[in-house]
Amino acid sequence: MIIRLFLGISTLAMTSTALMATPVENLKPQCTYGQCIKCDLKGANLAGQDVTKANLAEANFANANLEKTNFERASLSGANLTGANLHQANFERADLTGAILVGANAQEANFERATLVNAHLDNANFQGANFERADLTGASFEGANLEGANFYWAVITPEMKAFLQHKKVKNLDKATLSTSLNGKKPHKASHHHKPMSPKATAHPSGAVRVAPEEVIEENIELIVPPSVK
Repeated sequence: MIIRLFLGISTLAMTSTALMATPVENLKPQCTYGQCIKCDLKGANLAGQDVTKANLAEANFANANLEKTNFERASLSGANLTGANLHQANFERADLTGAILVGANAQEANFERATLVNAHLDNANFQGANFERADLTGASFEGANLEGANFYWAVITPEMKAFLQHKKVKNLDKATLSTSLNGKKPHKASHHHKPMSPKATAHPSGAVRVAPEEVIEENIELIVPPSVK
């Protein structure tokens, strides 16, 4: 299956009949302007693809293969990445506010300057991950593997710092303390999340047109291979 995601003026075009175990109807709507809000890409293989600056808010990437995928400056607020393979993925300056990474494999992933406010990071593998200057206010790390993770100048709460004292993390002493929890308690997030379903307004061309939040000049091609049985 091929998905082409052209930022700015182009279209996300989808062809073929299946994407891993995801029903075809769940891949609709087709999106434009580099946006794929609430798209269902559960189990998709997007390894090594470049989706810089794409708007993927509330998209469903559960159990997807996102190894070495480039999400730099992308919007993934409220996205579901439960159980996803994020090994060496790049989330530099990405917005992961309230995102769900429970049980994900994020070994050596880069979250430099990313926003992870109130993100659910429980039981995930962040061994060797980079959280330099990331905002982790209100995020939860219960049961996560943080061995060798870098917290240089990361924004964390005093409660989180106390929690991380017993983990084998790097540069915790250089982290920046925040007192804001945005109304949520750290480390004890509920995992009763409602399933995500795509919603969109139909367009005669078969695409869903959403006004772009900003003009983005670069074009990006996102290729999704067919499922391997």
